[in-house]
Amino acid sequence: MSDLWQEIPDFFTSAAAAVPAPNTFFSFAPEETHMLWHIFFSICAIPHGSGHEEALRNSIVHFAQNAGWLTAIDTVGNLRLDIPGRGSGLNSTTGILLQAHLDMVLKASDGRSFDELLSHPVQPKLIMHSSGTLRVTASETTLGADNGIGVAAALAVAGDPLLADCPPLRILLTVNEERGLIGARALTEEFVTGQSTVNYTYCLGLDVGDVQELRYGSAGAQTIYAAWPYTPTTIPDAYIPMQICLKGFSGGHSGLSIHRTHANPLSAAAYLTHDLFAYPDIAGNVYLHSIAGGSNRNSIPTDATIILLVPTDCKNALEAYITGHQYITCLKDNLEPVLKVTLTELDIPLRPALSPMIARNLLQALRALPHGVLAWYRTDDERRVPGTSLNIARVQTTEESLLLTLLPRSFHSEILSKTTLELTETLNGYGATVTTDASTPGWIGIRDSEFARIIQSAATPVLHAELDPVIRHSGQEAGILARFFPPGNIFGIGPTIRNHHEPSEYVEVDATTAFYRILKNTLLTCA
Repeated sequence: MSDLWQEIPDFFTSAAAAVPAPNTFFSFAPEETHMLWHIFFSICAIPHGSGHEEALRNSIVHFAQNAGWLTAIDTVGNLRLDIPGRGSGLNSTTGILLQAHLDMVLKASDGRSFDELLSHPVQPKLIMHSSGTLRVTASETTLGADNGIGVAAALAVAGDPLLADCPPLRILLTVNEERGLIGARALTEEFVTGQSTVNYTYCLGLDVGDVQELRYGSAGAQTIYAAWPYTPTTIPDAYIPMQICLKGFSGGHSGLSIHRTHANPLSAAAYLTHDLFAYPDIAGNVYLHSIAGGSNRNSIPTDATIILLVPTDCKNALEAYITGHQYITCLKDNLEPVLKVTLTELDIPLRPALSPMIARNLLQALRALPHGVLAWYRTDDERRVPGTSLNIARVQTTEESLLLTLLPRSFHSEILSKTTLELTETLNGYGATVTTDASTPGWIGIRDSEFARIIQSAATPVLHAELDPVIRHSGQEAGILARFFPPGNIFGIGPTIRNHHEPSEYVEVDATTAFYRILKNTLLTCA
């Protein structure tokens, strides 16, 4: 299966809406899902990292227009498709909006950059896990099941010839979701629910990562940028550059995994470097050149790199310091078992080191910032979930500055604003200039409504149980779309996806089948 993706014809140019995908390539799944998998594999073949969705969008538009669907694109690139009802839903004036996002997080296990991955297709492969679950994952990169499976499911169900009765559908495919719901934030009510004789009463988001969940709430977020000027300092000629790499941290999705007892490599790098300035054999003789780590505001970092400038005769002392550092040893023994720390002398010319004051301010700020859950929230059914959190997401060293990116989340806008203010004051205290992006709203809907009961009746025969109504700490575009729909008329469902935003990301085949059946049953009931 690892090479099969190369042989699969492009769905968008080889298939029509009413023609199922060929069975040959997809015998691992029931025939009713073959179109879904064909579309998803075709999506994988088109690089579509955040901010670079145009090629995928164009392919979908080409296919949709050939199928006779109405298409529209707004000013930021969000795509809308209108599909007429079928069977008993043919003349219906009430429709359902299906929503997913076109972009994906690009990350590789072999260290390739975002820009490098933009020219390489995702290579899906099939694996049988020791638990007996059949999974689709990717070779050395993120898979993009988040949210490629949602996109594929929406397009497949809209053209499913086995779904004889279906209400009018509006498919809304947004852009730049992973960088802060940028596409969704630009949506207008006219584009979402207007410009049609159909009344789109219900909204079903397809960006949930557990087939047993019915999502009715998500956290809001606020991106914070803290910058320090790159102020250089002059050092003696006899100094050499030494690079410390911290790799193997657990990482994960900054909403779904933030509550897990793992460490942040940027914090660890700050502790390691800050303490070095007081180490007896090196104190006063070490300079910080740069520190970097993390890739995406939505992802918990998995690595950090520190470049120091030290005297030649301090190499052995530096190695002894790293080997014996109690904090790093404690992390490896208790929280991050595959953590690996390496020390390498660099043989490349470097610009001057940071001034001691700037280096100290940055390191102290990183040490002072909390990472993880800041407060817990109790739901109306007495569940305890992360309520407010902080992800120390990224540090970059550029020609002009050191830039730190933070992502606090909270269900409540007042708490999010208060947390952002407190973090800003802390960073200002360490000499940083702080800016923020526009915040995205949290969303807590109604878990028991007429639409919820329709979805539950669709799920019960598939799962032999009802879906579990939950709110999650991850961001959802439904938090923005919620203002266009009554509280009980917007929910989220999806297949079981694990390790979001990581090269180990996978989607379960059986769960994808169940998700697709629930989606079809829901539309059939609403027809």
